[in-house]
Amino acid sequence: MNLKGFILSVFVTLALCSCVVDPSPEGYRVPEFGSITVGEETPGSVEFKCQVSSMAQVAEYGLYFTTGSATKAAPDADWTKVQGTQSAEDAFSVRIDDLLGGATYSCRLFISNGRVERLSEPLSYAAPDNGSGAPPMVLRVEPSTDGLVCLPVRGEVKCVVDWGDGSKEAYIGTYGTGSPASGCITHTYVLPDATSGATSSYEPAYMQEPPEFVVSISGRVPALSSTVMTDCSCIRAVLDWGETGLEDMTSAFKGCGALEEIAAPGPATFANVESFRGAFNGTALTTLPPNLFESATHIRELNETFKDCKFLATLPEGLLSPLTGLERMVSTFAGCSSLTAIPASFFDSNRALAAMEGVFMNCSALAGESPYTETGGTRIHLYERGQYPDIFTPIDRTYLCFFGCLNLSDYEQIPQNWKKP
Repeated sequence: MNLKGFILSVFVTLALCSCVVDPSPEGYRVPEFGSITVGEETPGSVEFKCQVSSMAQVAEYGLYFTTGSATKAAPDADWTKVQGTQSAEDAFSVRIDDLLGGATYSCRLFISNGRVERLSEPLSYAAPDNGSGAPPMVLRVEPSTDGLVCLPVRGEVKCVVDWGDGSKEAYIGTYGTGSPASGCITHTYVLPDATSGATSSYEPAYMQEPPEFVVSISGRVPALSSTVMTDCSCIRAVLDWGETGLEDMTSAFKGCGALEEIAAPGPATFANVESFRGAFNGTALTTLPPNLFESATHIRELNETFKDCKFLATLPEGLLSPLTGLERMVSTFAGCSSLTAIPASFFDSNRALAAMEGVFMNCSALAGESPYTETGGTRIHLYERGQYPDIFTPIDRTYLCFFGCLNLSDYEQIPQNWKKP
């Protein structure tokens, strides 16, 4: 039988755990373990079969398990307890369900006479990939000088992270809900020394190119937020968004000043995302995928989403086209000082917009005409939409929208309430 990473023989006689004390009289003695085998394996579940010397004195039996390699001496609060089922006169079986494909689990079977519990030796079980086919999220990271990388994942996480250096770990639980770095998923890389070539820490000043790693995240990650990190400069690129069940992108990469590239999302990547507030605020992005919001058609607000992206030079023409219900934009592109132009039809599909406070504030490099929608041969600029209530929702919150955009060709025609508080 192929045990698929189960680190023990098909039949194993297990020694008693040193912490078990069994001084009770013969009538109360705990039976001994016999053989343990792996039974049926299906995607996400496995069955263990255990033979014991006698079930006559057994009051309770089953298995403890947790993620990670079999290194702990005894179960604690991190371990899950599963009751077994008697399968023969002197045997029982235990099934574990809802396993994370690709994760390694530490397992210990137990038998008890009601007074004393006997544990098997720790066993390691590698759950086979469940074959779901969901692509992973892929990031390119550059560790800090001490080799540390922290991931901006938040919420109820159930994922396997391949760190790109040969190590692979499972993470199941709540992450990133406390103060920075509290509950943050981290990894420490062993880095080459700049002068000797030995593996230790390094000094970037002495190296032409600091080491980078490609990190893959498979499984469920409901939210991304850089607020869980003390330093998010390690994130260099999103190479693939994958399918991880994203529901929230609030402050996903906010302040990640080294993030210079994001991939085009898949057709359903952001289908369940409720917010992009501050998602790419302060990053080093120079361009944006035209289909970034293709699956986010339900989004009603884009607040501070690309604020202070000082290297963002252009905007793809159809970026906002899927967001036909967009109602509010606040400081969305404020501080994008390298932005040179806004496509004329950029807001054509966003006819429900009612608030545009500070959207292009201090975009000092903007030139050309401000965006407009051409209808019946007439150019209707954003600041003229109130004259066409049958076509557009009037935009009544406009302060600072074009503040500092002095090089726009129609700057003098833009009403003061669009340029000043």
